Formats: sequence, C-alpha cells, structure tokens
Amino acid sequence: MIIMRVKRCAAAILAAMLLLTGCGEKEAVVEDYGTGEATEVATESGTVESSSEEDSTEENNLAGGTLSEKLGGKELAFKDEFTVGSKTAKIDVRYPVQETDNLCSYKVNKIKQSDIKEDEIVKNLFGDTAKKIIDDGRDTLSEDQGDSYFIVYSNMYADYYNGIELDGKQQVCPAWIDGDDFYVHNYEGDYNSISYELMIGYSSTLKEMYIAFYPKKISDISGDADLNYYETTNPDGMFYMMTKGKALNYNIPEVMADRPNKCTLHDDELMSKVKELLENKLYLPYPEASLSFYANRTNIDPAVEPMKCEALFYNPDEAPDDTFSGGMRDGYGCTFMTKFCNQSILQNAELQDGLYYYNEKKQTIYVNDDGVFAFDMIVYCSFDEMISDDVQLLSFEDAMKAFMEQAEENISVDSIKNSFGELYFRNAYLTYYQVPSGEGSDEYTFSPVWVVEADSDRGTLVRVLINAADGSLVDIFY
Repeated sequence: MIIMRVKRCAAAILAAMLLLTGCGEKEAVVEDYGTGEATEVATESGTVESSSEEDSTEENNLAGGTLSEKLGGKELAFKDEFTVGSKTAKIDVRYPVQETDNLCSYKVNKIKQSDIKEDEIVKNLFGDTAKKIIDDGRDTLSEDQGDSYFIVYSNMYADYYNGIELDGKQQVCPAWIDGDDFYVHNYEGDYNSISYELMIGYSSTLKEMYIAFYPKKISDISGDADLNYYETTNPDGMFYMMTKGKALNYNIPEVMADRPNKCTLHDDELMSKVKELLENKLYLPYPEASLSFYANRTNIDPAVEPMKCEALFYNPDEAPDDTFSGGMRDGYGCTFMTKFCNQSILQNAELQDGLYYYNEKKQTIYVNDDGVFAFDMIVYCSFDEMISDDVQLLSFEDAMKAFMEQAEENISVDSIKNSFGELYFRNAYLTYYQVPSGEGSDEYTFSPVWVVEADSDRGTLVRVLINAADGSLVDIFY
C-alpha cells in the first residue's frame, strides 16, 4: 500500500469520483511447483503434465491438511484451450497459495437495518455524554467546524456510493440523513476522557452498514500536538508514502528500532479487546477467522513471516527523514473481514465501471494499551452457525477443469462487452464469497469459491465464480 501523503485529500478524491461516474481434442498442462515432480500422461492429442495423484472423486475432493495439500501444491498453474460459443477461449493461470490449515464455512445473512442497535451502540461508547451533532444547531460536518477528518471522509464515502450529491471541491457533508433507502447519523461524546465522533449508517439498496469511530483530534491519542495523523504499517514491516512527487519507503522495525511500540498487549489480549468491542458494544459477533493483526492486504511475499500491523503516528505536514524521526508507534490495527481463514474476501463480484476508491483505513479496528481507540467498518453480513470447520476442496487441476465445463455451457458471448477475437482467462484466485442459498434469498453460505477472469487492455471482460468444493457454477458477471 502506498500512502499519498496529502493530509486533506478527500476533496480531490471525491472530485475524481464525480468525474467517473469444448470442441475437439485438447492438450492440458497442469504445473505444480510445490509438491515434487510431475508426471506425463499420454493422451490421444499429446501429453498431460500433472501431479501423481490418482483420479478418483474421493481423492480429488481433498479434506484435511493445509490448503496447499488440499489444492495439490504451493505454486500452481493451469493451461488449456476450449470454446465459448463461437469463440476460442484460452486459460493460462498461476496461483500462489495463501497457506492456512483452517478452512471453514458459515451460514450468513445480509445485514438488515433491524440488526443495527443504534441507540445501544451510542450508549455503550459515549454513555451519558452522547449527543447528536445536529443538536448543536448545525446540519453539516467539516474540518473547519472541528470535526474529525476521518469521520468527514467516512461520511463522504458512504454518501457518494448511495447517490448523495456532494460538492467535489469542498470537504463538507450532511451530518444527518434520513432517506427512504439510506440513512446516516453522526454523534459526538466522550470516550476514555477524549472527545470522539461516531457515524452510523445503513443502505437498504446496497445492504451495507457503515460505522466509524474516531477522536476529533488524533493528537489526543498520540499525546503530541504535532503527531496528528496516523497510518498502519504493512505486515512485512514496511511503510510507503508519497510526498511532493517522491516515493518514500521505510523499514519501520529497523529505522525505529530505538522507539519500540508503546503498546504492551500480547496477541491474545489485543484480540480480546477487539472481540469485546464487536460482541458487547457493537453487537456484531464475528468469528475470529475474520479478524487479524497480521492480514496481508498488500500482497507481500507469502513466504515472508508476517508481523503485526502497527499504528504509526506522525506529522503529515513534514516529510520524515531516513529514521522517521518524530514518528511514534503506539498500538496495532486489526483487519475486519478483509481476510477469512487467511484468504481474500470478495464482497462485490460485479464488474465496476469508473472509479471505486478504497479507503485503506476501512475494515480496521485500532487497539493500544487503553483499548480500542478507533475503527472504521462496512458491515455486509451477520454470521449464523458454522457449517464446517474443515471445508473439502477440489484440487486446483479439477477446479480449473470444472471452470472450463461451466464456462463452455454458461457464458453468453453476446453479453461480453468490448470482446474481440479470442477470450484469454489469465487470472484465477481462491476467495471467500457469500453464495446465495436461493434466488432472492437473504441467506447465504460464506465459503470458498474460485474466481476466474478473462481480460483485455480494456479491463476485465467476464468474471466466473465456481464453488471450490464441488465445481458448480455460482455466478457469472459481465
């Protein structure tokens, strides 16, 4: 992740947002770079390179062991050719496994407005100091009025994606919205003897809950008036930023070795603080598999042993020197539903037109010795019962073969925009997804799927989702 170090960048970002509103014989090649030697098997059309596992339904649907053992290797590749309607299609994909020995599935439900206990949440965080911001006689939020930059931006983010008209040149947004399909409410009060702001919202169209909680002044957390901004380090210990057109990067554990993290809590204590917030204050009991202080959101080398993501406080108006002097580490960031069982999560599979800006602070809960000191989340679902604590998966080879069968039978060539000539499927990845229980149902199975995409220089052309356990078609997006 590269942080664009422009302290007040929301207006520029918003301005950008507003401007962008089988036929014949085949030869398959399966490469396994992680489990030993491959074998060649003769076919009528040539040879197939594959792992030495025998082809049986029982063995191809692998249970137990690590994910790489389930899939058949750590560095996997698959190559083949097939047809989609009148088009020739080619698949040539590689997949580096994000290792885990825990792969589970759950029943989940889309979050509903009735699930949000707004009054109780406000009371839990602010006690008797809570009040609506509109009670001060003002109907907007802005930094000029003393509001938190992060709260203002979180409001603008939710407003924009729910069709609220905003001025892209101004960092001003409504403090209270009660629409037919979307609402957002902002409160203020004292938390740990510090002045805080809380945003709670919900979109019945997108079926999303928005909740953000920040101190009005970050310096009240850092204890230094100059340290009025913070970011999170990567799980490899690196921190990247851009300032005045120059890219800077810091190995924080090395350059700040003389300034260790002030937070003294161990991993189990940190997780306890996060779960206490979710379960007892926000009424969002999420499984621990959805939470991580080590989440690899920036795709660092899977072989690198991850470190906890640290809260890094600094002055955004001054470019740090080589030792990041003046900076301070105090606390850690726990990601919320950005990974599940160490796998990515696909929240929205539809192909996006235009700009979809992701705020790097969203989906994170920040903790130090005083407890949770900030959080920013979009909540899509509520968890019900666990279905399995050891999901069986097809091997990678069998999953890709299942994809080809589903693609041949179900892709509509006429629905693919900007497609000329052959289709090239060059991207495949395993991810968690809310698989619908039935058409129009708000009940889902949260389980692993394979996403396979065809692209061109115009972007993604078609995205196919198949069930990673049995190879059945989940959905196709054009």
